[in-house]
Formats: sequence, structure tokens, C-alpha cells
Amino acid sequence: MKIVIVGGGTAGWLTAAMIVKTNTILKKQGLQPVYDITVIESSNVPIIGAGEGSTGLFQETIVSRFKDLGITELDFINETGATLKMGIRLKDWNGIGTEFLSPIQPSDTFKYNIDLNFLSCLSNGNVSDASFCGYLLGRDLSSYNFDRIKTTGHHSYHFDAHKVGKYLKSICIKHGVKNIDGEITSLNRNSLNGNLESVTLKETTEVITSDFWIDCSGFARVLVKPMGAGWVSYSNQLPVNGAIPFIEKYETTDKVKLETLAWAQPNGWMWRIPTEERYGSGYVFSDMFTTADKAVDELEKNIGKKIEPIKHLKFETGRLEKFWIKNVIGMGLAGSFLEPLEATSIHTTIIQLDTFCHHFLYNDIETISVDTIRNKYNTHIGQLVDEFRDLIQLHYMTNREDTDFWKFCKYSLQKTDSVKYVLEVSKHMSLSYLDFDSSHGSAGWGVWSWTLAGLGHLTKETADKTLKNFCMYDDSKKAYEQIIKNSKIKSIPLMSSDEFMKTLWNKKLGKR
Repeated sequence: MKIVIVGGGTAGWLTAAMIVKTNTILKKQGLQPVYDITVIESSNVPIIGAGEGSTGLFQETIVSRFKDLGITELDFINETGATLKMGIRLKDWNGIGTEFLSPIQPSDTFKYNIDLNFLSCLSNGNVSDASFCGYLLGRDLSSYNFDRIKTTGHHSYHFDAHKVGKYLKSICIKHGVKNIDGEITSLNRNSLNGNLESVTLKETTEVITSDFWIDCSGFARVLVKPMGAGWVSYSNQLPVNGAIPFIEKYETTDKVKLETLAWAQPNGWMWRIPTEERYGSGYVFSDMFTTADKAVDELEKNIGKKIEPIKHLKFETGRLEKFWIKNVIGMGLAGSFLEPLEATSIHTTIIQLDTFCHHFLYNDIETISVDTIRNKYNTHIGQLVDEFRDLIQLHYMTNREDTDFWKFCKYSLQKTDSVKYVLEVSKHMSLSYLDFDSSHGSAGWGVWSWTLAGLGHLTKETADKTLKNFCMYDDSKKAYEQIIKNSKIKSIPLMSSDEFMKTLWNKKLGKR
């Protein structure tokens, strides 16, 4: 089967790599089909992104799933200018002067469907300490020791999207993926079944045929739009619709942080992502309450320096009504876009690819109804993105009302049913995975708990009540002390983020 991916960048080359991985598994098993992969990308279309973050799923994909492709974590970090990400620091979200941490790795100690570590920490100390990853984040420690052997501490990455796309491209081409530089001018569909049969390229007028197509063209959606894809808008549930990305140089005194900074601003929030060479930053805002020029002015005032915007991006949050139409799938930003908060884009792309490979590429499609697979895929991915929408909306349910934007979020934003539910439940008890439609929620229900605690919806009183209901209140202090003791012991040999990056840099320079 021939598969053509339209669009490069992180999404396009990640898609190609995942299908290459599928090929390697099928070949090892002596099974067919083996897929022929082509990526069409245009050198005239720039990759948008000052800096990008990811979830733990991306780290797992790079380290575990792509091992057979010759990728190692340290090579990936060196080649892409990536830094370690242990979590997110959310500043000023619940009022100016407030902040909380949201670790990459949730707590994993459960009993009676509740998170004992989380509740013990909420009741007795620092919530983020419930996760070893959060413990490290709060103390600026990486998950690598001085022998450069990764511990059990989980992490993900900050990176330059341009470099990641370039790196994954080089790996894929080594494994036989074809690459065509060109822009698509027209689509040619089968008049009987509606399938996409071929595309015509600009300038060369070359006609490219394929059995299956994956649209990774971002907001352009060059394949799914002509296929008649409908759009489910989130504009009533998510308040932002514009972004101004820019680059910040490191000051001589700056140390590479282990965290994404999400800093609430008068009309939205600012991201700051540390890569090896600089910060990738930006301001996400609502044009209902400010203009792009005014947003730049207020941000410059708050950070105390001038910025040079890369461009002004306008977007509508939402997703495709159907991600998979006939023989075309909308992947990455072509399938959905929420906003940068919680780094949902790459996470969603990986889930899309996992689902597609597992249910379609790994199966005998001659004996399985493609319609059945396609319908299940659309339902599953639609639910996933809806859950991410709910998680992101939760962040705007704060006590801030110092500007019209934050008043709008607090009083006028159309709350989803899931957000209404968790806010109501949190008044009386802690959440469990039983409170979500899927087994873990979109990014893991622990992320919901940290956000609820950080915004003051889950309190020490709530934790105490839940612990008492399960007859564990008396032991919670001892449990918290043991958590801290264990984490302290495990963290003794670990490098700081700055030490880790210096070790990598010295290796690049040939130093010991």
C-alpha cells in the first residue's frame, strides 16, 4: 500500500516515522503489507513555532518506540537542541502573585480509586511532591545522574520545532521514505466512491498517486478541506484566538529551566520555553479584549523589555467533525487545534497515529470493514480532543477578575459539562479516575487534580475530608514524610538541569 503524507514539520515527519516503525514490526513478523511512504512538503511554507513543549508520551515515543529506527534519547537531545521538561509552572493564574507546578508525571499510588500520595501531599505539604518528577522540578533537578543513566524520574522535552522536523526527516529518509518538495494545486477524486486518487503539483504539474493520504499541512488543511471536512468550533468554550510568537535571548545569568512557564497576562497568557540556545516565547490572547499591537505593548511592559514578534497568528480553536474521510486523515494541526497550553498537539498526534496503526495498518484490511474502523477512529479521536478542550478550559476557571478578559472567563465562558462536573465534585471530595468518561481522562486525570489544587478548587480541607472518609487521615502525615524521604534518597545522585546541559555541551565540543 502506498501512503502519501502532505506536509512536513514535526507532525508530518513524526507520522512518517511511526509508519516506518510499523513497517519494521511487520517485517520482523514476516507479515504483509509493507507500506511505501512519501512525504510531500514545500520549502516555501515556513514552520511556525518559536519553541515547543511536549508531554511524557512524546518522550516515550522517542526513547522506546523509535529505538528500532536508530534513535537514542541523547542523540535526539543533541541534534534538536532539546532540553528536559519536568512540568509547567503556572504563574498568576489564580491572581497576581500566585503560582503552582503541574508535573509531567502524575502520582501513581492508588487505593480505593483515590490517589494517596496526592491527597497526603495536599493535606500535609507541597502538592507537586506527590510525583517524583514534581519533587525534582521543585528542586531544579533533572532525571539524569552523573553517569548519564536515566533514573525512574519521568520527563519530556522542550525543543526547536524546526530542528525536530529536520532530525526526524533525516531518520525517515535513511529508512527509505521518499521526499518531494512541492505545493499541491489540485486534488483528483474517484467519481464513484469519492476517494482521493491523486494530486497535482505546482510548477512541475507532476501527478502523484496514492492508496491512502495523511494531511499534515497544518491550518491550510489542503486535503481535508476539499474532502468536505466539517469543523466543530470551540470558540464558545475556549477564550483565546490569537498568538504572537517571538524569540528571547538568554541573559548571561540565565540557567536552563526544567519547566515551561505559563504566565497569565491581562488578556491571555504568555509561554516561555527554554531550548538549548534561547527561549521560544509567545503571547496567546483574545482579540475580543485587545489588539495584537496592544498585546505586544502590555507584554513588553510586564516582562520589562522589547520583543520582535515573528508574526501574528489568528486561529479558531476546534477540531474536524470527522478526522478520517474516505481515504484521507487530518493529522496534527490539520485535524485539531486548541492552544499551546498543556502541549496537547503532539500528544494528540501520537494518539491518532497509535490508533491508526493499531486498527488499520496492523490488520488485514481485506477482512475488516474499513467503514467500521473509520467510524470508531472518528469517535475515539473526537472524544480525545473534546477531553483536552475540557482540561484546557479548566485552567481559566480562576479567581482572577482584575480585567475584562478574566471576568469573562469567570462569569461568561460557556462551561462544558465535564468542567461543571469536576468543579462541583471538588467542593466535596477529591477526584478519581472514575469521574472521567475514559479511564484516565485525556492527559491523565492526575493533571486535572493538580490544576484544581493550583486554582484553589481542591483544598487541604477537601483532602482531609476524603482521607477521613477512607479512614486514612491519621496515616497521611507519615505517608507524606515517607514520600519526601524516598524522593530525597532517589535524588541524591542527580544532576541539576544546568549541569545536564553543560555535560551535553562539553561532549559536543569534545571535552570530558
